[in-house]
Amino acid sequence: MVSRLTRSGRSVDHDDDTAYILANLSQRGSINFAYELASKIRTALGQEEGNLRAIKTANFALLKAPGVPSILVETGYVTNRSDANKLFDPNQQTLIANKISSAIASVRR
Repeated sequence: MVSRLTRSGRSVDHDDDTAYILANLSQRGSINFAYELASKIRTALGQEEGNLRAIKTANFALLKAPGVPSILVETGYVTNRSDANKLFDPNQQTLIANKISSAIASVRR
């Protein structure tokens, strides 16, 4: 015989299922929003060079918080001399920041 606890006449299992479904829907909405944002940022950053990098997913804890749209933007690699020159140039940093912020603002409108 299986015993089930109840709270306000409802099964605890039912409450757990509902909470899981709501959390899953929230996380799915966050992922969809993050993908839209990532697409806008990718387009904004790729316009100058004419190449659009693929949008990838990763299993990082900070990218999986439910209800919080999260993205990670790679703007270059410091091990690549050309990228490093851009990444350490204050003018290029400002340009990159402006492109990212414009993309964020366009998604929120």
